[in-house]
Amino acid sequence: MPRLFALDKNFPQPIDAQLVPIDQIDERMSTLDDYELLLALRHHADPWDGLITTDSSMLAQGRELAALIQTRLTLVVAVASGHNPVKASGLLFA
Repeated sequence: MPRLFALDKNFPQPIDAQLVPIDQIDERMSTLDDYELLLALRHHADPWDGLITTDSSMLAQGRELAALIQTRLTLVVAVASGHNPVKASGLLFA
């Protein structure tokens, strides 16, 4: 069950985002290369807007950048979080 929090009055209303792990979208996605994952998200039946990652190397790889431009997806990178999911989540919500 997802956690339930009340937002104080200082937060923008509404925060309208659904965050879904890629293996819950399709378990095969977790085995794809990054550029293949971007293409798979664009061609998926659900209208995905982008990908959130801790992999900042995607910003310097030709195939990934070409796929990002082609798909017009948004890429959010939690830079300087390493592969620490707690730190990356905090950066995302910050």
